[in-house]
Amino acid sequence: MPSGERIDAETLASRTGVEPDRIEELARVGILGRDPEGSFAAGDLATARLAFAFEASGITLEDLGAATTSGVLPELSRLVLGEPVGLRRQTHAQVAEQVGIDPALMGRFLQALGLPEVEPDAPIRDDDAELLGFGAAAIGAGLPEETVMRTLRVFAEHLDRMAEHQRALFRSDVQDRMIDAGLPRAQMLEASAEVRQRLVELGFRTSLLIHRRLLERQQFENTAEQLELLFDELGIRRRSDHAPEAIVFVDLSGFTRLTEELGDEQAAERSRELANVVRTAAGRHRGRLIKLLGDGAMLHFGSAAEAVAGASAVIELAELAGLPAARAGVTVGALIRRDGDYFGHTVNLASRICDAAAAGSVTATREVADLTSGLGWSPIGEATLKGVPDPVALVRLAPGSANSTLDADVPT
Repeated sequence: MPSGERIDAETLASRTGVEPDRIEELARVGILGRDPEGSFAAGDLATARLAFAFEASGITLEDLGAATTSGVLPELSRLVLGEPVGLRRQTHAQVAEQVGIDPALMGRFLQALGLPEVEPDAPIRDDDAELLGFGAAAIGAGLPEETVMRTLRVFAEHLDRMAEHQRALFRSDVQDRMIDAGLPRAQMLEASAEVRQRLVELGFRTSLLIHRRLLERQQFENTAEQLELLFDELGIRRRSDHAPEAIVFVDLSGFTRLTEELGDEQAAERSRELANVVRTAAGRHRGRLIKLLGDGAMLHFGSAAEAVAGASAVIELAELAGLPAARAGVTVGALIRRDGDYFGHTVNLASRICDAAAAGSVTATREVADLTSGLGWSPIGEATLKGVPDPVALVRLAPGSANSTLDADVPT
């Protein structure tokens, strides 16, 4: 419902979850205002729910209204999100029945999303009703219940971190700066409201674009690999003169635990240090950093020898920089390039080998070892890797064998 849409008192009361006389009370004390026709703005829905929430905490509507009309308190409508989310006339139980799920499953949906469980006969929010419908549709389409729950948990956990970051950014970089500049808190709330709304709109659009971009990449990656497997089955081969290229994945061992111990800001600083390391290592061995992956990176090299030297350089430079032990997975083969990124079986294999590598080691396929036979490779046997159809013969490089000729100083 757009914020500027006009609604009557009865609709506003229903969407707020109160009787119409309670809306009249908000208008009487000056918290809400009517237009000449006696209607309210749809955005007043958020204002009313905020006012009633404070009333339930012990602050009277009269005090809220007096503070608002006197100008001591900014208009509450400016302090809440522009797109109001209200209550439906339906209860949780009614919506659950409508979408074809039982109340127990509805509770598990809400738990997976990190939302509070409510009484089945309580009115349901618009967005919660829509989310329940999505979950029921996914199960109805044939997805196992646990798969749907796991997906909801992953979405909720990551989006909650995004929302928490946005709140912290707004508090520290907008509101606290205004207070530090001498602006009274009431004026700060008024002045920051417009900034907040712009940031919220930017955040929604940015997160949508990033999610769509990353989802497209994941889908293309899967499609490219499945087509490669199909081509093999059909006997479709690449040209014999097509030169193979090398892919390296690196990451830091124990990074997740480190993030939990040090917090997000320190973890972000370690990620920046890793970015310096991989750029330096790639540059020394005619490679290119393709993308950073939080606790790791993907690099491209023109040959197996350059890739092994670059991977070894990352491990040594990470140690010099005081980072957790790095590890690397190296493959060589045909690559599918799109939008500056690389896809296909060779890429997926390098990622999986890195996941299986020991801290401080360069691990690679037998083919990489054959192309760099002068190095001190040690066979470690065949490994079954996640997402790779057949077992893969792997080798490990002895420390220092790549002779990466590192500078003594740590990159900054």
